[in-house]
Amino acid sequence: MSGSTRRRRHPGRGVAGLFDRLVRWTRMPPARSDRGRRFLVVQICGCSHDVIREATRGRRMPELGRLIRQGVVELHPVPSGLPTSTPAFQAGLMYGGPVDVPGFEFVDKRTGTYRWFPRPWDAAAVEAAHARPGQGIVRGGRTYGCVFGGGADDTVLTFAHVLRAHAFWGRLGFRALIVPVLILAWLVAKMSVVSVGRLLSWLGGALRDFSLGRRVRSFRRMLTQLLIGGWLRELFTLGVTADLYAGVPALYVNFVEYDVAAHELGPRHPEAFEALRGIDRSIARFARVLRRIPEHRYDLFVLSDHGQIHSVPFHAVAGGVGVAEAIVGCFGPAHGPRAAPEPPATEAAPHRAMGPDHVAPALPLWPFTGRWQRELACTERPVRERNAVWIAGLCIVPAGPNVNVYLTHTPRRVLAEEIEARHPGALDRLSRHPAIGFVLARDARGPVCYYRGEVFRIPPHAGTTGCPVFDRHDRDVVVRGLLDLLEMPSGGDVILYGHYTEAGCVNFLDERGSHAGPSEDELYAFMAAPPGLAFDFRAVRRARDLHALFARYHEETDD
Repeated sequence: MSGSTRRRRHPGRGVAGLFDRLVRWTRMPPARSDRGRRFLVVQICGCSHDVIREATRGRRMPELGRLIRQGVVELHPVPSGLPTSTPAFQAGLMYGGPVDVPGFEFVDKRTGTYRWFPRPWDAAAVEAAHARPGQGIVRGGRTYGCVFGGGADDTVLTFAHVLRAHAFWGRLGFRALIVPVLILAWLVAKMSVVSVGRLLSWLGGALRDFSLGRRVRSFRRMLTQLLIGGWLRELFTLGVTADLYAGVPALYVNFVEYDVAAHELGPRHPEAFEALRGIDRSIARFARVLRRIPEHRYDLFVLSDHGQIHSVPFHAVAGGVGVAEAIVGCFGPAHGPRAAPEPPATEAAPHRAMGPDHVAPALPLWPFTGRWQRELACTERPVRERNAVWIAGLCIVPAGPNVNVYLTHTPRRVLAEEIEARHPGALDRLSRHPAIGFVLARDARGPVCYYRGEVFRIPPHAGTTGCPVFDRHDRDVVVRGLLDLLEMPSGGDVILYGHYTEAGCVNFLDERGSHAGPSEDELYAFMAAPPGLAFDFRAVRRARDLHALFARYHEETDD
């Protein structure tokens, strides 16, 4: 495998030089000269290929743009697969097997267990289901800020292992502990000064805006940017820098500040681009270190897990009706017995709604009165956890621009024929709802897509037109993603997407930036990789196709 362009080492000067010599002295752990190439992966969460191309051609990411122009890395568009979300992408990339992550939150219907990734026990359980022994691409290394660890020996603030005690530094002896202590001391000193400056700047701006009668900038947004784009990014940057000097064989760091800003403000908002500029400064520091340590033979990769698309809130399109109300209204009353809503399960107490405990009374007058539709949720007390709602024999789990809908009367997958028998016309009504774009389900013959009352098979027949999901130049990539999504055991019996409505992309959680769906803005992530790699990026159709690229580094080491 060919690597990055070799550069002549320049001795460090000033504070950077002192830090260089200090880390070389501690050697945590001592670098092995007999191993193969090493790699560093920098993930920019939520940044599409189009956005990164725009940022690197302008002044927003000058360092990454310089690396591309100098041929240190080459930029490739990379389809991330469906759903376009971080957990699904990292599960496929890090472990290389089939992915069962239908959304950022979902229900494992086989057990009734609700999963929400910020909860460490949920993320750890999902990772355990995907981890294949000896296949994690970060094994022997360290992971920063990801959802999963990727088989790393040590992780720093990953969702799946945030509560795990990290014993890595303790195994290296007293001398190696000097650098982590200095890193934390420098982080606290530097970021305390930065924090005071940011707070004073916000107060000055707030007083100015208030005096002029303008809307005061959100304090919560400023605080979020300070914590994620300040303290957290600086911690990860310092930690990775020390690991590079130490020769840690595999490193994966995930910066999330762009994704957070894009969700709230939109993917091309100035504050989102400002977050990219901060990440670019971290990339510049990594590149500078790599030039100083050519003997470690690192390859630098900069990639993203998905993009984002500008979206409109659901309530703005649905006339103020809530997501759960609208979906239950489209389903109407079940024909035959159905289960009462059940609370979400825990690991210790599995969900019991595999059959009806009692029969709820039929709800009359469907579909004759709008008031009946609006007040339907009030006829039965819903059970909620995070964004999930259990009501009217359904479990409704919105996760951005997609919703997984589960019928709770059975733990098995419910096909379209049974849905039609129990809820006549439900799938057709859902596909015609002004705030719902297309509807995915499975019938006895396989996956299907409903769009504005029409039914399209997946994959579509040759010459099929009339559905924007398939009327695209990259139909094969979209179809592969849809098939993967509909094969996931934890996927909803019905999956709704807010794409291709007259209002654009609708977000069921009322965010301005969305991802999970098949639009080109979301689907096409990017990878900036060293030139000359024996890898065909044009053959990539989903994240798991990238696993082999990083698995080679471990194969070379094993040999």
